Amino acid sequence: MRSIRPARLTREVLAPLRDMALGLRDEWHGRAWRHPRNVHALRQVASVALAVLACHALGLADSWWAAISAFTVMQAGWRTTLARAGLRLLGTLAGALLGWLLGPWLAPHAAAFVLAVGLIAWLCLYGALAFAQGYAWVLGLVTFVMVVCEARTVGAATVGMAGAAALADFARVRVFDVAIGSLACVCVAVAADALGARLGRRGGQAGVALPISAASGVASGADVAVVRRNAAHLALHCAFAVAALALACTLTELRHLTQAMVTTIAVLVVPVEGLVAATRRRVAQRMAQRAAGCLLAIALAAAVLPWVEGRPLAAHVALAAGVWCAAWLQEGAASVRYMALQFGVAFIMVFVQDPGTPLGEAPALQRMAGIGVGIAVLALSMGLAAVGRAAWLGRGRATG
Repeated sequence: MRSIRPARLTREVLAPLRDMALGLRDEWHGRAWRHPRNVHALRQVASVALAVLACHALGLADSWWAAISAFTVMQAGWRTTLARAGLRLLGTLAGALLGWLLGPWLAPHAAAFVLAVGLIAWLCLYGALAFAQGYAWVLGLVTFVMVVCEARTVGAATVGMAGAAALADFARVRVFDVAIGSLACVCVAVAADALGARLGRRGGQAGVALPISAASGVASGADVAVVRRNAAHLALHCAFAVAALALACTLTELRHLTQAMVTTIAVLVVPVEGLVAATRRRVAQRMAQRAAGCLLAIALAAAVLPWVEGRPLAAHVALAAGVWCAAWLQEGAASVRYMALQFGVAFIMVFVQDPGTPLGEAPALQRMAGIGVGIAVLALSMGLAAVGRAAWLGRGRATG
């Protein structure tokens, strides 16, 4: 047993990091200015910029959430972008509504809070993995977790109508931010497609189709029974980990625990066809890439921030460059795509702040802390489950 564990560590944790490093090296050597991926990257840069400008013009808080929506919704064409935007908005609206309705009832009761969060985490992640429109299920769960955790914070600070109003305002701003970011992304996609079609007609050639980001849900041709069994298995891990973090939320006021729950949810959204061992390796890959992407963003932000502090134009240029790099890598090698997504999200959290708020690494560092806690709790849950399964099978063989 002792000889197997290092091999498993190398295969499931260190191997994804090595593949990611090799993928980054290949992307660096294969870069080219005249490449269709540049167009897609520029579309995401324009989407983020438009979303931030709209949020600042409307005076909305947490404009980084709108920027993240604009960054993650963009797809290869305006129709697929519109479909993804609709799923994101639908899931966010459902999660915000459910959190707003249940939050005031669950916040004062720790046991009910933990049980409800764990149960809804299982249900939503199972829906995300086993059924179509998985993106909406994931966003619904993420938004629900954010709102009910905010209900705990609001309940500790205020009571009565004031607390209910504060929670409603929090949920409403989440929905507005997602709506603005998604709308900005769709507008840019429509304009870019129209411009591309016009230029293509002038040049006498069709545009180059870009790959569409993978979506969750059941793959065509997959064994439905296997998919649902694996989905239920992963959703159970999610429920245990999120419930444990929810319990910690009732005992402490640490803000990064919400980000830890989001990490637990996000890294489990993997294809669930095939063997359980293959699914576990995919989860380990997402864990490694999520942490690596955020660390890379923090390191780069630490190097860039001293040069852009107090210079808004330079900060916007740095944001555009970071988003462009992340978007470029997202359409590259499979070993770096999820890392690139996490790099882009963390970079946006640093460089997109509300007016009057100084730039700083605190949001990304808080996110990194949440990622670390979420990965640790999920790894502990999966490890305990593996030990329990092995003990149960060993007992069965002994009694047989």
